[in-house]
Amino acid sequence: MGDEEEVERKYEVQFDGDEAKLPFLSKDGQAAAKFANGDTYTGAYVGGKRQGQGVYTWSNPSASYTGEWQAGKRHGTGTMTYPDKSKYEGDWVDGQRHGRGLYSYSNGDRFLGTFDKDVKNGEGTYVYGHDGSMIAGRWANGKLISGQWTSKDGTKMSGTFSDHVPTGEVLFAFPNGNQMSGRFDYGHWQPGVTTAWD
Repeated sequence: MGDEEEVERKYEVQFDGDEAKLPFLSKDGQAAAKFANGDTYTGAYVGGKRQGQGVYTWSNPSASYTGEWQAGKRHGTGTMTYPDKSKYEGDWVDGQRHGRGLYSYSNGDRFLGTFDKDVKNGEGTYVYGHDGSMIAGRWANGKLISGQWTSKDGTKMSGTFSDHVPTGEVLFAFPNGNQMSGRFDYGHWQPGVTTAWD
């Protein structure tokens, strides 16, 4: 392989318009681009679009994405830091969180699980940062529908949920081995509790 074949083409651009309309971005290679609004991109271009590994930084509000691109969109694996300092690390498809990922909220909460077009969908675990309690369960359209909540003292509650509140039959399991079953009606405890002692 000749030396000329090992040299990776690089170029730097700075402009005041839409990058898709600029013919000189049709060449392939690594680029460092600064846009009129203050945003920057450093990474690979293929056919005039962001493709491969790259870093895009938004200036206002401040945010950044580091990872894979395809046809100008976040696609593959990458990390997005949002203006409120929350962060998503995981899979992307067509510019949206899609697949498995970890979302770390600015308040210390974390969610590890599956996403479908930017919303929680499927199996996942939500951990509360202030006390370490957690919910492991199933989400649909961004809302918890079933799972097990574990408090910081080890008490567990298993059941179904509606709009993130317990609804329907539930089972409590306490650290001392005792269990209690009952029913919630949209977050309100209903009479008729059955208790089982270990």
